[in-house]
Amino acid sequence: MNKEGLVKAIASDCGLCEKDVKKVVESLMDVIPKTLLVEKITINGFGVFDHHERGARIGRNPQTGEPLNIPKKTVPTFTPAKAFKDIVNAL
Repeated sequence: MNKEGLVKAIASDCGLCEKDVKKVVESLMDVIPKTLLVEKITINGFGVFDHHERGARIGRNPQTGEPLNIPKKTVPTFTPAKAFKDIVNAL
């Protein structure tokens, strides 16, 4: 499912117009990454959005075997809540 499909599913489930739901979904997709720069986001029954920093390390080019420096970077993480996992596992 893509963003358009998500908007349609939420709109039909809630009985709202797609235009309003699209604004909410786009706002959510904008707010989550910006908030993760400052703090983690916990949604009870759904999960936790957080970030952690991967340290710099030395890797290898798989074609040549030469070592190369991989810089540190911050990566987003999502940990699903137990209720979320139970729903997915029931499928």
